[in-house]
Amino acid sequence: MGKLNERKIRWIIQQKLRGRGAGEIALIQRVSHRRVEQIWQAHKQTGIPPLKTLGRHRGEPLHLHDAALILEAYDKLKVNALTLERVARHDELA
Repeated sequence: MGKLNERKIRWIIQQKLRGRGAGEIALIQRVSHRRVEQIWQAHKQTGIPPLKTLGRHRGEPLHLHDAALILEAYDKLKVNALTLERVARHDELA
């Protein structure tokens, strides 16, 4: 899949306005047929859709005390982060 920027989105919308099909546009831009349809639908409702920032939200940095607790729990239980979270939630409910 190719990455879309504002210029490519504008091009997709122009091509749809000229009557070109979503499948053909998708092949040219190397995106899915459905993504072209989503862009066109958003354009019809609100205008040119804004691009979203890619990647994970970083949030606050981890404090040393919290990191030490996580490492201690991992050393003790030898499980992944999701399982550690479930164990912690279960302990809170008990």
